Amino acid sequence: MDLLIYQKINQLLQEQKQGAVATIIDATPGTPRKVGTKFLILPDGSIEGTIGGGKFEQQIIEEGVKVCQTGEPILINKDLSRSSKGIGAVCGGQVSIFIEPIFTSKKLFIFGGGHVGKAIARMAQYLDFSLNIVDDREEWANKENYPMNCRLWLGDMTQSAKEIPADKNSFIIILTYSWQADEAILKELIQKDYAYLGIIGSKTKVLTHKKNLVDAGIPEEAFERIHAPIGLPIGAYSPSEIAVSILGEIIAVMKGKRKELPYLSKK
Repeated sequence: MDLLIYQKINQLLQEQKQGAVATIIDATPGTPRKVGTKFLILPDGSIEGTIGGGKFEQQIIEEGVKVCQTGEPILINKDLSRSSKGIGAVCGGQVSIFIEPIFTSKKLFIFGGGHVGKAIARMAQYLDFSLNIVDDREEWANKENYPMNCRLWLGDMTQSAKEIPADKNSFIIILTYSWQADEAILKELIQKDYAYLGIIGSKTKVLTHKKNLVDAGIPEEAFERIHAPIGLPIGAYSPSEIAVSILGEIIAVMKGKRKELPYLSKK
């Protein structure tokens, strides 16, 4: 693999951004590239490297973009010949391509590294998440409190909300020590791409957030996607119980149970 591809993959891993690596795992004589050839596909369709160009490569790019979106690997078998089943390439031959995502795990962003945040992180580390803890307090956002494999975003939380690589594989929890901070973070995140966005607080607090942000120009329909108050209604009280409630709701969303969950508009 070209060194530039390795460097780009490492950059994507550091920035927690998605991409897909396409690898030729089988090829008959005459195909444009050999077994082991790889190239990198980004969500916007741009690439690093090549597997031969032309119509064949364009089709693989299109499939790679889908892998970036789903996070699921796929195996593709292509007939490059001019037969009725082939794609009409001059080179001919048969080739098998394995396309795998750089990130197979989901990203979990916890805004607020206090007692509940710690409880969520302790449980979430076993649920195949790429963990991110966001807080502006060094006494909380540190490796002593979060010894598991995670990224600590220490600093202004509103700025971090602007910078996190939120996408359709992102699950975001807002539960800071301040309702003003919660609202400022929500304002930055509510119109981004995400799989789940939940904010802690009473119904009154949540409705206050909604009124303030709608008055500030956020479309009211943006609130239909958020989970607020956060978590399943199981009577949770302690940090660990609240963590179970929140992660239970996230799992339900991941498993396609979204329509069965309560929403702000129904509360």
